[in-house]
Amino acid sequence: MKTTTTAALAAALLCCTAAPARAATTMALTCIETDTGYAIHYQYRWGEDDEWKDTSVEPGYWNEHWWEYDRPGENRSPTFQVRYDDDLGEGSNFVVTRLSSYAAERKDCEGEGKTFEFWADGNELNIGESE
Repeated sequence: MKTTTTAALAAALLCCTAAPARAATTMALTCIETDTGYAIHYQYRWGEDDEWKDTSVEPGYWNEHWWEYDRPGENRSPTFQVRYDDDLGEGSNFVVTRLSSYAAERKDCEGEGKTFEFWADGNELNIGESE
């Protein structure tokens, strides 16, 4: 009888054991890469009131942009925006594009971030979701 009771208890514990809890998200994460073969210079900001910041992304690398939440699991952030010159010719034409973010636990572009890439189409530079 002792074996039967132990086996029944073990089966009950296995069926009712919860999966490990996932940690709460701590940031909004947007990641940018380029497949143009050259560095792309751009500016970014979080929300309409933030100052524009200069940066560039090199081919083969991710730029991680994150907004830390006030509290874990908040899952709210200002809209992430980029500004760049989409004219690859002699002129210039600066455009502002709003990009979405994913709620993330850590800075892991390929695992948790919303990913975007710059690409060239003739003399026009574009940005869109990575595939």
